[in-house]
Amino acid sequence: METKIKVGQTNPLKKSQVLGGSLAVLGIKGAMPLHHGSQGCTAFTKTFLTQHFREIVPMQTTALTDIATIMGEDWNLLEGMKNVIEKHKPELLVLLSTGISDTRGDDFERSIKDFRKKYPEYAETKVAYCTTPDFVDDAHLGYTNTLKAVFKQLSPAKMQTEKGRVNVLPAFGMTAGDIDEIRDIIESFGLRPVFLPDISDSMSGSADFFYSTAPGGCTVEEIETAGAAEMNIAAGRTMGEIAEQLKELNGVPFVTFDSLIGISETDRFIELLMKLSGRTDVPAKIKKQRRIAIDVMLDGHFNFGGKKCAVAIEPDLLLGVSKFLHDELGITVQIGITTFNSSFLGEIPAEEVIKGDLEDVALKGGGVSLVISNTNAHLTSEMIHAPLLRMGIPVKDRIGQFIKVYSCYRGAAYFAAEIGSILLERDEHESWEEQTENYRRSL
Repeated sequence: METKIKVGQTNPLKKSQVLGGSLAVLGIKGAMPLHHGSQGCTAFTKTFLTQHFREIVPMQTTALTDIATIMGEDWNLLEGMKNVIEKHKPELLVLLSTGISDTRGDDFERSIKDFRKKYPEYAETKVAYCTTPDFVDDAHLGYTNTLKAVFKQLSPAKMQTEKGRVNVLPAFGMTAGDIDEIRDIIESFGLRPVFLPDISDSMSGSADFFYSTAPGGCTVEEIETAGAAEMNIAAGRTMGEIAEQLKELNGVPFVTFDSLIGISETDRFIELLMKLSGRTDVPAKIKKQRRIAIDVMLDGHFNFGGKKCAVAIEPDLLLGVSKFLHDELGITVQIGITTFNSSFLGEIPAEEVIKGDLEDVALKGGGVSLVISNTNAHLTSEMIHAPLLRMGIPVKDRIGQFIKVYSCYRGAAYFAAEIGSILLERDEHESWEEQTENYRRSL
């Protein structure tokens, strides 16, 4: 399938790389993202994440001014690093560039060396960096690039294997609920999952106290000992790139899943866990979850059949959601819209795939029965008279989006039920309108 690329952005779907990079850092316990740029860059990112998660979202800025930008000085960055370390005492400080600092061509590696020389008293604090310019691609890429940079700079070396340890690399679109669900399944096979990163504590509402750095997540030590795992599981196609990088660094083998959405992908996942654990049977509760998921899908099959859908979301989610809709529910994906040109877009089972924006939902989504996208698509979905199922980031007009489960058997059941309920209501409403119109004609 040919992927079309839209040059301009009329109603943007994509978010800043800084947002994605910040979310990756927030999944590391005691970590702090420090944005090297103006205050507006940080304020925009913080607003998006706060609206979505409705939690404290720790992040700081160097507050780069116009004068400092023109003069090319580093004092904003060095002083910013010093102030953040003194005040918040992070276990890991991650520097993220913005459009203004990237355009200027700042050299983070040199700046960190200068900082170490100027402030040797902070040698204990680990510092990593990643370039995340606002004007290139999207938050999804910022998330993966930041993880690649952190893993490379913290140098997870080859080491003795820890029996039963499994590293899981969750994709950008995964919720805290997804991570908890996957963790529960892996633990039911007697294995120890380590999520790199893990937002299930810091961004799930489980903390009942004020915090200035991420209160939960994977630890810096778990990143440094990533080479002790038996297996790396990439839960998303682009996360496979990170798993491949980790294999080069520490030799740990990996398996990549397009997503963990749907019955087929979960079946593969369970088979892998059986192999890793040496178990010959599947826990009873997981068998029950699979039966329930299939039953829900059967319950809604009259509403799924013949329907078309528009999906506007990040690449990994677009692949996983489209396969679930097309292969397992029998819903045609009329148009798939995503944020950057990934190599696997041609594999998405959609009639057309576009690297575009939310305007394309209006232009290409006529006649669909459902739109799946984030909150920003609600006006567009109204224009084409199709209900919106909210998914991705940001979802700011619903409560508890971040604890929803889409992954594995339980996620398949919930997702199918949500889609089926929306389509059932639409079918009932159209039937009622038709009956009402026929009644009026008969008078």
